[in-house]
Amino acid sequence: MMCRQDAGPRKTHRLRAAYKAAMSLLLATVLFAAAAGNVQAAPPPKLDARLAREYAGSYRLDAHHIIDLGPMDEMGGDLAFLDQKTLRGGHLVRLPDNTFVAGPSFGIDTPHVIRAVFHRDRGGRVTGLRWTGEGLKDQWAKKIAPRVDEEV
Repeated sequence: MMCRQDAGPRKTHRLRAAYKAAMSLLLATVLFAAAAGNVQAAPPPKLDARLAREYAGSYRLDAHHIIDLGPMDEMGGDLAFLDQKTLRGGHLVRLPDNTFVAGPSFGIDTPHVIRAVFHRDRGGRVTGLRWTGEGLKDQWAKKIAPRVDEEV
């Protein structure tokens, strides 16, 4: 049986070329998907139930504009909001820096069109939030009522 010494390097060269081609194709696919908006980021951190209860309540943007927030079981305990003025509701997604954002509708979390940043007093109680979106820019909203659970 005869063995060619130079068959190994040729085979290695072909494998290396095939690997580079496959990696180039993978990279091109990922970049194309990212440009088209089809790449999902890692899921946001889950909201602790205790934290959700602290944030839950009603927040007054002005005399005729109130935002209600509370955890929603259908969303795994994440916060949902209802804008009492516009009747728009949505899912508030927690970002790693404890900022919350919402997309244009339930189930559509991007692009972010609403941003909420909660504020606490020196005692650690949630006193309000800064709300940006839908015509409002960094609007202060005072927490006017805690969330109350009722059996119905």
